[in-house]
Amino acid sequence: MQPRVAVSACLVGHQVRHDGRMVDTELLIPELNSSVEIIPFCPEVEIGLGTPRPATRLVNRNGNTRLECTSESNRDLTQEMVKFAQLKSDFLISIQVSGIIFKQSSTSCGIDHVVVHQTDGVGKSQLNGQGMFTKIFTTLYPYIPVIDEGKLEKSSQTKNFLSRVKMMQKWWVMYDKGWTPDRVRTFHEENGMLIHHCNPDGFRKLKVLLDDYVEDEYNAETLAFNYITMAQKEMSILPSSIIMEDMTFNSIPQKRDLIAE
Repeated sequence: MQPRVAVSACLVGHQVRHDGRMVDTELLIPELNSSVEIIPFCPEVEIGLGTPRPATRLVNRNGNTRLECTSESNRDLTQEMVKFAQLKSDFLISIQVSGIIFKQSSTSCGIDHVVVHQTDGVGKSQLNGQGMFTKIFTTLYPYIPVIDEGKLEKSSQTKNFLSRVKMMQKWWVMYDKGWTPDRVRTFHEENGMLIHHCNPDGFRKLKVLLDDYVEDEYNAETLAFNYITMAQKEMSILPSSIIMEDMTFNSIPQKRDLIAE
C-alpha cells in the first residue's frame, strides 16, 4: 500500500482557485504519482465558497489574524475555517495520511511567508503569516511532514519529504499493531540510519529519549508519539551543505501579489 499524501487540490489539476485558473502541475505530478496515493482537498471550497469567488486575505485586526474575503463586505471566514480545519485535520489523521503538500503563499494553505495585511494604520503588510488551515493542522499534528510546491522544485527537499512520508507510513503500520516499548525501540532500529543520515544530532536526541524512558511515567503510545514528533522535526533540518546547494534567487516568495492565490 502506498503512503497517503493529502495535496492542495489546485496542485493536481482541480479548478478550485478563486479565479478558476489551472495551476501548472508539471513539477509536482512526475515526482509523486508513482510514490504516493494522492488525497486532494481545498479548504476554501470545502467551507462552501464557490469557484470563481472573491479572493481571501489574512488581516491583522487588533493583534488577531483573521481570514476575510476581499469583496466589499469583507466577510469574515475565520470561524468557518477554524471549525473546518479542526474536523478535516482529524479526518486526515483517521485515514492515516503520511504527509501534506500545501499551496505556496495561500491564505488557507501556505506554510510560511503568507502576506498578512495590517489594519491598525501602523506598518506595512508583512510576509510573516501562515495559512489558517495549515496553522491549525500543524499545531494539532506536528508529526505529519508538510511541504509546499515551491520547495518541491529542489530535489533534496523532495527526497527528504518522501523519506519522511515513508517513515510516517511505517509508523502507522506499527501504530495499528499497538505500541509497546520494544516496538518503539524496533522502529528506531529500523529507521535509525535514515535519521542519522539526515541529522546525526537528531539521532542522538532520539536515542536519549528512548534510553531515558521509564514506563511508570507514561505509556508506550505516548512514547511513540513523542518519538515520531521529534524524529520528523529533526529530519526536516537539512544539513547546511545541502541547503547551500539548493539556494536560488527565488527561494523566498517575492512580495509581488498582496492578495493570496
